Amino acid sequence: MTGDVFLRVPLATASNLLTTVSASANIYGKSRFNDINASLSTGPELLRGRSRIRPQLLVGKRWFGGDGYSTSYGGWLNWRRQLDRSSQAELDLILLHYDYDRNDGLDGRLASSALHYERALSPRLFGRLGLRVDRQQARDPAYATWTVGGDFLLSREIGRQFFFGQLSYYHISADAAFRLPPARRDDDLVEAAAGVLLRSLSFKGLAPAIRVRWTHSKSPVFFYDYSRLRAEISLTRDF
Repeated sequence: MTGDVFLRVPLATASNLLTTVSASANIYGKSRFNDINASLSTGPELLRGRSRIRPQLLVGKRWFGGDGYSTSYGGWLNWRRQLDRSSQAELDLILLHYDYDRNDGLDGRLASSALHYERALSPRLFGRLGLRVDRQQARDPAYATWTVGGDFLLSREIGRQFFFGQLSYYHISADAAFRLPPARRDDDLVEAAAGVLLRSLSFKGLAPAIRVRWTHSKSPVFFYDYSRLRAEISLTRDF
């Protein structure tokens, strides 16, 4: 389950104060596996010609099995620029500090950068290509990683419905090996997703979305080596 709530307060011409509350939860039959995330971000939204700039302060909290798991805080910069009538580019820069409740070896900073290019291929066909680089620092070098990869999304509007498919690949490498097991992360992560946004069932601007997601992680470290298939249902609103 995922959800986002936005509040936009006008400050001046072409300037707003934007506040976002986000939450996600993976709920299982056994509560000790429940994974819940919540975050709050706030900052100005600046409209300058073809550009929209959103510098934000962010704080987040994660719970696992009903107990506190981690706290994060930092900043996020989002810059979107329209290139022409049918395309735009978007840049995200994130710097967060993570404090883990159960394992101090995970404590550290995350620096993330992502660049996306979006284009309308026709009035009803849309494509997006993205690249991402992350650097996760940690006290324990076995948890310090580089992540490099990208994703491709294609969507098609049929009637009032919005169908989409997404494919992503990321390579994750760690600075050092774990003591137990004596292996270093050198992972290949592939994810494929497909779904539909049911605009015909929208209510007060909210439309249900159904997504099926398949994730496959190949890793020398056994607890990062897995495959998973899951279905997601959410309510979405254009913003």
